[in-house]
Amino acid sequence: FVPGQDLVLLRADSPPAQWPKALAALDTQARQACEYGFTAAEFQRATAEQNLQAAIESRQTGNKSSAELARSLAFAVARGVVFTSAEDDRRLTEAQLATLTAGECRDALRELLPAEKLSVALSGSFVGDPPAPALVREGLQASRATALAPNASPAAARTFPYRDFGPARRVEKKERNAQLD
Repeated sequence: FVPGQDLVLLRADSPPAQWPKALAALDTQARQACEYGFTAAEFQRATAEQNLQAAIESRQTGNKSSAELARSLAFAVARGVVFTSAEDDRRLTEAQLATLTAGECRDALRELLPAEKLSVALSGSFVGDPPAPALVREGLQASRATALAPNASPAAARTFPYRDFGPARRVEKKERNAQLD
């Protein structure tokens, strides 16, 4: 939003009354990532998602309206960056992610999330008045006072339980309704 400044947004959705738990969970996850980095599974999933998103953008280039392309071009000019095609972005993303390490990501996150510059904003539908800023600050301080545990490896993925759908059947009846064509 401001040239030369990075803005990192972390978001957690929760029922209004559960905002203290959501704030603590968000803070804990961010601190764990800064302190311990990412598990191999987390890093692998994140890089796969980024590669997939770049591939999807590349395939959908022809579906973009002139207005969308104009906005992208204007954004690139305003930021002083080179305007690239989605296919170029895909190739660049794949090349960069092929050499990126989880440690480099942790180090970059540490630079982006210094604790002393953290701001918290709550938004949403609250029953009655929203929490006072002092209460939110206290919630964040309470979270920060809690010791961190190292990242635990996620549980092994379960196999899909429904593998057998019974014997193959044949179509018993076909009916065409011309009014629905």
